[in-house]
Amino acid sequence: MAHAFRLGDLLQPLCQVIQIPRPCLVCEQRAWRYGVCQTCLHELAQQRQQGRRCERCWVQLPATGGCRDCSARPLAVDQVFVAWDYHDAAELLIQAYKARQQHWLAAVMADALYQQIVGQWITRPEQMLVLSVPSSRAALIRRGFNPAAEVAKVVAKRLRQPYLVGGLYSVDTQATAAQKQRTRQQRLGAKAPAWRCVTLPVNSTVLVVDDVLTTGSTLQHAAQLCRRAGAYRVYAALVARTPWRDHF
Repeated sequence: MAHAFRLGDLLQPLCQVIQIPRPCLVCEQRAWRYGVCQTCLHELAQQRQQGRRCERCWVQLPATGGCRDCSARPLAVDQVFVAWDYHDAAELLIQAYKARQQHWLAAVMADALYQQIVGQWITRPEQMLVLSVPSSRAALIRRGFNPAAEVAKVVAKRLRQPYLVGGLYSVDTQATAAQKQRTRQQRLGAKAPAWRCVTLPVNSTVLVVDDVLTTGSTLQHAAQLCRRAGAYRVYAALVARTPWRDHF
């Protein structure tokens, strides 16, 4: 089975190019577009309709009470757009994208994000800059690419807006632990990553793209850097939002 799974990984990009049916990465049924069948894409989209949501960070809330993250530390963004919840099918797809270098999945994620952006951002400006959250040096060496950047490029193209290459960039040469290896408290208490932001046009609008939002620490740092660099409006587009595990 392991060999067949790896062979499937290799064949997926080829199937994408020549448009032949291939097994859906989620349910293994026939899929023509993207390698994810329409049924699974529909079910992923339906996640956003479940339960109450925080209007700022889009996390699914418990039956009672508000958002414990935003009440303690509101995100420094004007609005957040989220495609999926980070569990089940979405978690599988993101892991395939990041850990198995299934680059073609960037188009799946970008399309889901684009649908959310045009559907929810009613008064979006005619001009904006699209930026991506940088990867650490260790992650770039391990993966060979920045997952957020590849999604951001496609989102920018769909929105017909410029993608600012290296708008946010890392200057940290030290190896750090991956975010997924840190607990919630470790993430909240961690030192801000050594990033920089290029000078942005004064009072500009930027859209920061990342793959997964968990505690919001990474996005908070990115948004603050953009504002200091000249941005007036900062929006965020995330492929997935991690649910509060203790509520599910």
